[in-house]
Amino acid sequence: MITIASVAFAVVTAILLRSLQKGVFLHLIDNIVSYHTGYIQIHRKGYQAEPILENSFEGNNSLLQQWKSIEGIRAIVPRFESFLLASSNEHTKGCLLTGIDIAAEKSITEIDQKIIAGRYFNNSEKGVLISEGLAQKLGITIKDTLILLGQGYEGSLAAGKFPVIGLLHFPTPSMNTSMLYLPLEHAQELFNAPGRLTALTIQLNRPENLQFVADVLEKQTGQTYEVVTWKEMLPDIEDHFRTDTIFFYIEISILYIVIAFGLFGTLLMMTHERKYENGMLLAIGMKKWQIGTVLFGETIMLGMTGAVAGMLLSLPIVYYLYIQPIRFTGEFARIYTQFGFEPIFPAILDISVFSTQAMIVFSMTAILGLFPFFSILQMNPLKSMKSN
Repeated sequence: MITIASVAFAVVTAILLRSLQKGVFLHLIDNIVSYHTGYIQIHRKGYQAEPILENSFEGNNSLLQQWKSIEGIRAIVPRFESFLLASSNEHTKGCLLTGIDIAAEKSITEIDQKIIAGRYFNNSEKGVLISEGLAQKLGITIKDTLILLGQGYEGSLAAGKFPVIGLLHFPTPSMNTSMLYLPLEHAQELFNAPGRLTALTIQLNRPENLQFVADVLEKQTGQTYEVVTWKEMLPDIEDHFRTDTIFFYIEISILYIVIAFGLFGTLLMMTHERKYENGMLLAIGMKKWQIGTVLFGETIMLGMTGAVAGMLLSLPIVYYLYIQPIRFTGEFARIYTQFGFEPIFPAILDISVFSTQAMIVFSMTAILGLFPFFSILQMNPLKSMKSN
């Protein structure tokens, strides 16, 4: 029972840690990509390296529908983006203007939920949504007129006046001081680029499908387009998560070492307690390899029972943390919120986490189970019975 309990405890601990780490990782990614980038973007070849309007492309609805049917894709929305100057009566500030499909965009960024004053677009009205911080820097508010000036498609002049119809709040400071939104057709008209797009932004059903969907898109887009994942668009975030994952594996390795010592101690005690019994079996004619095989088989069975028990015990714990994530308060929560993250640590229900961690702990038990086997091979039956 001690061996089974040790293995079960090790499996529960490993599954819980891995489920929380993976859950937090995927939750943070979902927070980041839902603000603007999406999980994947499709550009004309060369746009990622040189994001200029000359690297935009003609919108193609048939291709859009074809890519939308790929398994794992929840939504694809067209965008037209460019940097320009936004000016009020007294101030001028550089910003990123994004032309959006006002109905479809909500499926990617839920932009209508970020409005703190004013309202969202009605049909294709000629108005602009502006981020709260940018509006403060320009000294404007709802119903004021915003002047936009920049370089249009193929060197033309992009200039226009638009009434402010809504203020947006983004938790990330960089976005809250730089974002403008126009209906797609008005953005294309402003930059003298009717029908052209700079990106198709993609939302996924499950973040784990990222590489699969990207690979399928790579095959279907050919040489004209490039497929860019959030990891390539936000390399600093990817580096942060990679570092975090390395630290997790260091932590889990330390846990495995502790588990291994615990299991070894349990097996050592079990072998010592049965020393006299094994000596008697040898004295009556059993072969050493036969006794060793029996002990190894017992260890395998105990390890398997403990691994299954650990998986079953961890399931309700992980499920509870999946539907009721750990929620932080105080300074830690304030910092998370400041950077646009919900201050929670959710677990993830992923069968691969359960099976992988159980298999690792079971494999450790099986390897350590060789100790009783080899100790039997070196046993002197007479000394074993005397030592009792």
